[in-house]
Amino acid sequence: MQRQMQRAADSAAMAGALAKTQGFDGDQSARDSIARANPLPDIDPAVDSDSFKVEDPPKTGSYAGKAEAVRVVMQTRMPLPFSGLFLNTGPLIRAEATATAVNNYHYCVLALIKYNINGIKVSGSSDITMDCGMATNSTAASAVTTANGTRIDASPVAAVGGLKASASYAPGTKLLPYSAPQADPFAALPDPSLPSKCSPELKVQPSSNVTISANNNCFNGVSIKGTVTFSPGVYYISGKTFDIGSQGTLIAEGVTFILMQPSFFSPSQLNISAGATVQISAPTSGTYAGVMFYQDRRSTLGLSNVINGNSSSSMRGAFYFPRQAVKFGGATGIDTQCLQIVSQVVEFTGGTTIQNTCPTDSGAHDFSGTRVFLVE
Repeated sequence: MQRQMQRAADSAAMAGALAKTQGFDGDQSARDSIARANPLPDIDPAVDSDSFKVEDPPKTGSYAGKAEAVRVVMQTRMPLPFSGLFLNTGPLIRAEATATAVNNYHYCVLALIKYNINGIKVSGSSDITMDCGMATNSTAASAVTTANGTRIDASPVAAVGGLKASASYAPGTKLLPYSAPQADPFAALPDPSLPSKCSPELKVQPSSNVTISANNNCFNGVSIKGTVTFSPGVYYISGKTFDIGSQGTLIAEGVTFILMQPSFFSPSQLNISAGATVQISAPTSGTYAGVMFYQDRRSTLGLSNVINGNSSSSMRGAFYFPRQAVKFGGATGIDTQCLQIVSQVVEFTGGTTIQNTCPTDSGAHDFSGTRVFLVE
């Protein structure tokens, strides 16, 4: 009976802590868990009593006062068939458990979608090798989908919903279905505002070679068919696509591009064509350290951004598209040092090859995930 009570207490504490990671009532979730388990008929989870209580946050123990923790205590007395003949009361049976959310594992790819929609899709002949994991907040029964011929060497792979075992995962890959949702690692970035003056669309024609100063930091769209070098700094693109053609070359070291949407009908998106040469790294300091592309959080939902390149391309930093999807086509041999993708949905398509390593001086980094554990 004590083991049965302990399982119930463990489950209730986990349910309470997991609910808190999603913004729900930890106390009520723990009580609901006990009501479903019903380990003992005289334990009433509807009220605090000597037999059952929830502490949200815990009042005692190593996690006392920790806002993300939930403690559950259960106790009762049970008569015993033989010694009960000689004892006035049955022995006290007690179980308690504390669960909390802790930072655990490291991710380079995060799909923020919270609905019953596939969050990460791997198709074609994609070959993904990372020194970190992938996660999605999708609640779908199959939150990550793979296709025959794809290979994923990234661990762990986590989802709020379910994960199906697949031959696409490299041996030893840790799958974490039904995990706590992961927080947006760039949520603290400020909502950007357009500069008071924006230049007309930047059009770089074939055979042209243009250098852009950080003093000229706002354009109503970008179309690159030749070669353009952006000086280090933050640049704003308003209301039109940032487009790099198949013969275009972008050189941008220590640069953040912010894609703004000035009106509902003027979304700013990213399109990097296959064959394009893209040599870009994020700033190593400042407000947007580690971020190469940041799309306005007010952007239209449901649209897609396409990222390709050629074997001469290098990308170091984060693509942050919190309201839209990212389709990463990539190219064999592309240098993706410390690449992160955070978007609504992430899709890796045919021919993608990612070797993700993170230099210590990159200014970019993977991000710690959240998982709920029993701790006491």
